Amino acid sequence: MNKQEIYLDFKRTQPVTDFKVNDDGHAIIDVGRWYVFGRSKVKAYDNAMVSAYGNTKVYANDNATVSAYGNTNVFAYDDSKVSAFEDSTVSAHGNTKVSAFGNAMVRAYSNATIKVFDNAIATAQCDSHVTAYDNARVWAYDDSQVMAHAKVKVTAYDNTRVWREIRGLKNDY
Repeated sequence: MNKQEIYLDFKRTQPVTDFKVNDDGHAIIDVGRWYVFGRSKVKAYDNAMVSAYGNTKVYANDNATVSAYGNTNVFAYDDSKVSAFEDSTVSAHGNTKVSAFGNAMVRAYSNATIKVFDNAIATAQCDSHVTAYDNARVWAYDDSQVMAHAKVKVTAYDNTRVWREIRGLKNDY
């Protein structure tokens, strides 16, 4: 296991010394800005909560909650809740909820809820809900709901509901 170094500054001149250690051996830092060095890099501000390991990069601000594992990149703001795994990249703003797995790319804004798997890419905003799998590409706006599978491309606006997949593939019925 790699040793994590925690500092108050990016240049590593001010190590964090004022912290408690919980029963699991994790450092608990009550307040302030701090940097974690080693394989994971975390920047958390304004009551953000972050759990990260496995070469992750996380920036969390304004009450965001982030869980990031396995070579992920996460930017979370404004009460967003993000879970990112396995080479995923997520940008979440404005009270969004995101789950990203397997090389997924997500942009979420304004109360959107997104679940993305297996190389899918999704952008959602304004209360939209998206579930995307298997290389699907989705853009959802203004309270749309989209479920997309298998290399489809979907753009949804203004309260639309879309369930789309390409017929003739393994999961076809």
